[in-house]
Amino acid sequence: MTAAGPRLEKTILNGQRGFWRRPAAPERKVRVTNKIFCTENRRDVKWSVKVNLAKKRQLEFVQFLLARKFEEAERLLAKGASVHGAVDGEFPIHDCARATRSTKPLQWLLSQPEVDLNPLSSQQLTPLMIACSNGGKIGSDAAELLLEAGAAVKYRRSDGMSALEFAAKNCRPSIVRSLVAKGLPINGPRGCDQTPAMLAARSDNLECLKTLEELGADLSRKCKLPWAKGYTCLELAEAEKSKKVIAYLRAK
Repeated sequence: MTAAGPRLEKTILNGQRGFWRRPAAPERKVRVTNKIFCTENRRDVKWSVKVNLAKKRQLEFVQFLLARKFEEAERLLAKGASVHGAVDGEFPIHDCARATRSTKPLQWLLSQPEVDLNPLSSQQLTPLMIACSNGGKIGSDAAELLLEAGAAVKYRRSDGMSALEFAAKNCRPSIVRSLVAKGLPINGPRGCDQTPAMLAARSDNLECLKTLEELGADLSRKCKLPWAKGYTCLELAEAEKSKKVIAYLRAK
């Protein structure tokens, strides 16, 4: 090492005069411990271990929550898990809204202080949208719990879908009524490709279609989807072979 910096070495290639270059830096030693690449920087190692442990604890918390083992879930909360902790973009409330066996995990989670009702999932869905998408009895019950807790209803994803569009496909009519009463437009946003009534027709959800019609939905609106451009609710139902909706609309 000289005062000017690292010593320069002269290389000889095939007996001929070479060129001046700096010597190659020594290889950095790396060892593997428990699938974590550990370098001499021990701070990075400790941080990586802490992140992995926190993620593992959070995953276990969600597993206990969905299994309705609430005492174990509380024990993990005391050890550092969080009702607000996200793993890969998914929060515990998303998993509870997505549950198909029971709404008890969601009820327990909503009983915890200061739970965020409206975080966006990795697919840009709110918990209310997830519950409405699940539909059926459990999904409708979950949507009702979230509405009673004060979940926001007016968020709309970039593709135009809101909780009402999902509910029109899969939920019971009471959820559709609640969402319309809270301000979601009965015929969707201006210029939308398909209305909630069209989604109900495509999914053969006759009860929701009747509810939407009763609330003022326009069943004669034309679809703007490329594959169904100009289709009405009846024509969409025929394309999707929605037997109940077809029979109802043809009889009108």
